[in-house]
Amino acid sequence: MGRWTRSARIALISFVVTFAVAVFLGMQRRSPTRAVAVDRTDATAIIQSRGSRITLAGGSIIEADQQFAYEDESVRLVGVSVTVPPGDDRTGFRMRGDEASGVEETGEWRFEGNVGIETGDGLAGNTSEASYADATRLVIMPKPAEFEQGWMRLAGEAADYDLRSGLLHLDPQAVVALSTTGAGGAAETRITAGRARIARLDGFMRFSGGVRIDSAGWRMHAHDAVVRFDPDASRLDALDLDGSARILGTTSTPGRLREMSAHAITVAYDDGQIDSATLDGAAAVELFGPADAAGTRIAGRTVSVALTGGGGLRSLTAVDRVAVDLPSLDSDAGTSRVTGDAVEITAGEENGWDATFEGGVEYREPRAGDGSDARGDRIMRASRLEAGLAEDLASLDAARFLGGVDVEDGTLTANAHEATYDIGGARLALSRGESDGPSPSVDDARGTTQAQTITLTLNGQGMDASGQVKSVLEASTGAGGENGRRPGLLAANERVFVAAEQLLYDPELAVATYTGTPARLWQDQAEFLGASITLDEATGSLQAEGTVRTQTTIVQTNDETGAVEALATVGRGRAMAYDDATRQIAYTGGASLENPRNDLSAESIEVLLQDDARTLDRIFASDDVTLELPGRRVTGETMAYDDADGRYEMEGEPVEILEQSEDACRETTGRTLTFFITDEVQIDGEGEGRTSSTSDGCVSLSPGP
Repeated sequence: MGRWTRSARIALISFVVTFAVAVFLGMQRRSPTRAVAVDRTDATAIIQSRGSRITLAGGSIIEADQQFAYEDESVRLVGVSVTVPPGDDRTGFRMRGDEASGVEETGEWRFEGNVGIETGDGLAGNTSEASYADATRLVIMPKPAEFEQGWMRLAGEAADYDLRSGLLHLDPQAVVALSTTGAGGAAETRITAGRARIARLDGFMRFSGGVRIDSAGWRMHAHDAVVRFDPDASRLDALDLDGSARILGTTSTPGRLREMSAHAITVAYDDGQIDSATLDGAAAVELFGPADAAGTRIAGRTVSVALTGGGGLRSLTAVDRVAVDLPSLDSDAGTSRVTGDAVEITAGEENGWDATFEGGVEYREPRAGDGSDARGDRIMRASRLEAGLAEDLASLDAARFLGGVDVEDGTLTANAHEATYDIGGARLALSRGESDGPSPSVDDARGTTQAQTITLTLNGQGMDASGQVKSVLEASTGAGGENGRRPGLLAANERVFVAAEQLLYDPELAVATYTGTPARLWQDQAEFLGASITLDEATGSLQAEGTVRTQTTIVQTNDETGAVEALATVGRGRAMAYDDATRQIAYTGGASLENPRNDLSAESIEVLLQDDARTLDRIFASDDVTLELPGRRVTGETMAYDDADGRYEMEGEPVEILEQSEDACRETTGRTLTFFITDEVQIDGEGEGRTSSTSDGCVSLSPGP
């Protein structure tokens, strides 16, 4: 526009001089008695004319209703429009206004009143005042200005337009409205900011100073923003938000995005719809929960989100200091949290979502508890977590932990290579997976258990273990203690060891059942073996079944000396039951009881101990009873032994006693037989008792002491 300033002045002066000469000559031809009155509207102007159209050498066109020239070489035009063709350093444009004034030396023009501007690339604007400087090629609009170009409507409290670059500046209070329905359509995206720089031809806009963007179900905020768009297709391509960036969703459907926040957010569009977003620096994504409550929150240094056309989630990836918060529907239950180095969330094959966490994974959830149990957190750590999430991403449905799994649940700790957590059922399955490392182990108040697989019911701490089960039960704290009550046959202040193929622990009954081939429970010299061993930790009772063998220490009277001594006693049978309340051991099914002094066999044997569960009180045996003592064998149907006076009582049809004397074998029969450790024998045969002897020895008897 500056190129036409001097040409315009010369043209205007030439026009005015030509007009003055014509007037003078006309006056010479007229009668001197007649005068022409000139209506001057501006007394300060040295030249005034009406109506002109001037085409300058560069092709610029000046049109004005009136022209005024002044002594300072300035020119004022009224009802003016200026059309400038495009050049190498500018775009073509047309400006109009009620008035325009300019100065040749500075190459500056000023328009006032209904100022309009139209550029060759389709931008149209209006304001009340504008100026143009030839040196800067800038059109400056210090008053509120509005613009429109196709799908764009722009406004600011002030503006300037660079003819060389095509840049439009709106400052302050910039407002940009974009509509994909074309010019005049409803605004689908509205952007407000303190300042804006619009590069329409290059397809970008830069905003700063409290940016707000409202767009089709989204509300965005940031200190600064850059909008990239396709000027030909009239649609958004990308959006950069910088400085306390936030994107708020307005569709409060559970599982949809409620808010995205970060230091900076980059949004990518596809066909005018938000397709994805990348959040960088203290990034967080929060979803809507039920009833418009806060839902799942996912945070990390960087978060990338892929969205559906309607604003739903397609996938999500977060890295570096990742934290996923899963609030419970029960406000009193608290919030579960998963942390790690990275997470990737994708749509599952059916409903719901698949989530994979990597690197230093930690899962925390509130523990259920009552007044006697501090709630605390249940914690699971691993190298990797593969989880299934509900359709609204509000909770984990299942979780598979891999690599260095550690579990903390109140007094319980566990470790394994792999753990599968059924969250709804509060069941945790531990295994070695495909690893050849150590077997899983669980440590709780009861003790430690190791096995190839262990399944825990966490809320009640039930346990199902299988495959080379090994348990170490801690010393008992007595009846009602956390680690249970141990049988009186064992020392309460020492650990108990168990080996089996399978363990099933019922926490409600406090009963542990070990099965295997065979199951083995031992402590020091005491040992119990059987196809299954059941330990009742509520009562201290103990049972074994299936080819049972036990070894206990029983204090009893020596059959020969009458002295009291502790004897290692071995019991056998198809079943054994120890009742800690009555201090009674019962062997059934081909039962036997032996120690270094005697050997007893029968179909069933009951051993009654004194209160210390060590000292023998009485023994009862029934069905095919055989008692072997040094130099003596007794058979019958029943036997009762009282250790207090060393008395044996036997009944049968008949009772037979075979005794080895110094040089003879004596056999005595009868229906009842009473004998003592002192060798005194009393027999009641009801008339049928008899005794016989032979000089041959009793070769089938154990030798005497």
